[in-house]
Amino acid sequence: MSLGKALGSGVDSKLAGRFNAWVVNWALMYDGHFDVDRVPELLARVERGYDSEAWTELGHRLILEHDLVSPASIAALPWLVRLASGSREARHLAGKIMERAASHHGSDELLAEGADVIAEFGALLDRHLQSRPSDYLVTFRSLLAVEEQYHWANVLGDFADDFYDLQCPHCGVEVTVAIGDYGRYSAIRDWNLGDVDRRDLRPRPGEELTGVGRWMHEIAVRDEEVALAEGIAHLFGKAECPRCASVFTIADEYEAANCPVLRQRHCCIASAPHRNRLKRLLLSRRLRDLDDRGRQRSRPGRSSVRERALACLEVGGPVGCGSAAPLQRGDDVEPEERGQDRRRHLLGELDQGVSAHAGSTCTGRCPRRQAPETSACPQ
Repeated sequence: MSLGKALGSGVDSKLAGRFNAWVVNWALMYDGHFDVDRVPELLARVERGYDSEAWTELGHRLILEHDLVSPASIAALPWLVRLASGSREARHLAGKIMERAASHHGSDELLAEGADVIAEFGALLDRHLQSRPSDYLVTFRSLLAVEEQYHWANVLGDFADDFYDLQCPHCGVEVTVAIGDYGRYSAIRDWNLGDVDRRDLRPRPGEELTGVGRWMHEIAVRDEEVALAEGIAHLFGKAECPRCASVFTIADEYEAANCPVLRQRHCCIASAPHRNRLKRLLLSRRLRDLDDRGRQRSRPGRSSVRERALACLEVGGPVGCGSAAPLQRGDDVEPEERGQDRRRHLLGELDQGVSAHAGSTCTGRCPRRQAPETSACPQ
């Protein structure tokens, strides 16, 4: 399944084969409480009929402290997806697990094996959206996670009273972007005075949107979610810095500063090129303005959008995979001339590595490499 492509329908007849192919050794699948036997029992209870206590305990065990998932969470996905068409609880729980699928849960291979089941879940979510449900935003965010848009799946709001804090890529001042009923503007937030020196946002017309922004907007328009569609047009539109009057794309800057580190899982599964899609989209959006203008948007002491993109993405083939060479993280602290040479070198390797690995197939098992223990892009 890919962005901009219609999600499938009429897939229920295929589900039996999908679930039978997902073989789970529950003895190895510990939950958030480090138990291996409780989740299968609870799944059996909710399959027999509605059980409020079982659903509550499942939620606590599969998503610890509303944030962390475990091997049992990934293993439970096919059961939850099977129940999702008739169960709000199953649909929401499966969606929450998918929203956290990029975290460190230790079951990357199991998740990769379930790509077909996850695709079926995406089709189910899309059909549910078209029914104009009361849980539209929850379902919309779950669909974003299925499409591997983990960042927006976790931060997207209803645009009733949303604020996005980011730094101007030109002068570095802290800018607050408001998109809601109280206004749609960029401003400098003062502790005593509130939002001062407001500048109106510049929404991007739907036909000019690209990538995930266009995909999100088209779905919202299709489903007549006017507020959501208008909010997305503003989020992926332009803002003016109140300090230096420079103009930048809101979504690009916010995502560059807050996106999670994507681990090597997506590169190891070279037989499924769509698993590299999120990396390519993140990078292309961060570099788009730079490529259009043909100049660096950087300033002394601060990393540019391009550098932050390099810092948060680990792309290229793992060690032992001949498809592409592994890349190293960019370094912001370098002498001016050497730093520019380094950036050009990394960008050349990055373009070559992504294109080579996305269309290739590894003949052997790629050894796993751990990413640095961090959950956000370096500043």
